[in-house]
Amino acid sequence: MLIATTGFVWMLYLIKKSLGETLEEPGKDIPAESGNLASKPAWLRYHVHYYGYALLFLAFDMEMAYMYPWAV
Repeated sequence: MLIATTGFVWMLYLIKKSLGETLEEPGKDIPAESGNLASKPAWLRYHVHYYGYALLFLAFDMEMAYMYPWAV
């Protein structure tokens, strides 16, 4: 399995190289909101304690995804 995975990754890398170089576009690296430049970086918009709430939501959401068919 390890050899097959390594071969697949190598094949994808060779396909990427055979397609040619990518063009650098300066506008792609700038974050924008609704056509306007973002005033603050994205990592400053959300406080770190919201990640705990997000993980709790995902845990209970996945639990309900498995409990719904059983309840029906």
